[in-house]
Amino acid sequence: MTLRLFGTELASVFALLGKDENSATFALGWVIDRSPAFRDLLVADLVGHPAKIGDDIVVDLQRHDEQGGFTDIEVVSKNFCHLIIEAKRGWTIPSHEQLEIYCRRMTSPSKAERRIVSLSAATRDYATRRLPNQIADVPVTHRSWADIKRVAEAAHRKASSYEEKLWLRHLGRHLEDYVSMQNPRDNLVYVVSLSAEPINEGDDYTWIDVVEREGRYFHPVGNRWPVLPPNYIGFRYHGELQAVHHIDAYEVVADLSERNPKWPATDTDHFVYTLGPAMKPALRNRTGKLYRNQRVWCAIDTLLSGVCNTIRDARDETSRRLAHEQAEAEE
Repeated sequence: MTLRLFGTELASVFALLGKDENSATFALGWVIDRSPAFRDLLVADLVGHPAKIGDDIVVDLQRHDEQGGFTDIEVVSKNFCHLIIEAKRGWTIPSHEQLEIYCRRMTSPSKAERRIVSLSAATRDYATRRLPNQIADVPVTHRSWADIKRVAEAAHRKASSYEEKLWLRHLGRHLEDYVSMQNPRDNLVYVVSLSAEPINEGDDYTWIDVVEREGRYFHPVGNRWPVLPPNYIGFRYHGELQAVHHIDAYEVVADLSERNPKWPATDTDHFVYTLGPAMKPALRNRTGKLYRNQRVWCAIDTLLSGVCNTIRDARDETSRRLAHEQAEAEE
């Protein structure tokens, strides 16, 4: 038996809420509340010593406070811990200003273990270099979704009840997409334009060379660029689609010139992709009436099969399909 939502098979009950930040946050909060084994292991990991949490524990999701904003998850156990967890879908980490607001909400007794926890797909090493060690006297730490998934797996081995093991299995399945940050069923291609101009003045190494010679591509994280790596990326230059590549791996880099001196020097986070083999369109696929540097999303078959004559046509057909699927789902 298979259960689908909007045509997509669901791996866990938590996927009924979608795959955004709130879905993962609510799933995590639910399992903290329902699984003593998971709760003890998670709190012990965050505070650095074994947890002895009583029945007084309260798990708040999206709690508003006069100090400002909503916290994703707050875990409070009187006289033992007060944890504030800020969860993100991609590699984003909270700002210093956001952490300061959370710190002012830490009103638990001083003998309680207090932690502000950043949670995202970013690795602990990456986030630690960008987060303060503490705000006022409250320690700040980071965990990745992969870390949480490992805690869930360890708790599953430790849990004794069937119900507890069931919730832990569902949490582990749900977090798979947050760990990889890619949906293996997503067939959309992010199509970008490449310039034949040199990257650095006085050098003949071009933006096209990054793809064709290095098998790599990079772009900023966010700021009108994707905050999650797509599964596929397509490159257009010389007036037409040249190829589509699967993104085999990625990393986040602040200064691109440290990875390759021929790449530009940067001081903001960039995704650096390792590209799979080039997939060429069956027929010539011209750009169509797109702006020079316009980036578009297209279903992979609209680009490679020859069903569309231009990238603009492929974009429009993809938009039509998505609108049709949404309309059917709402009926």
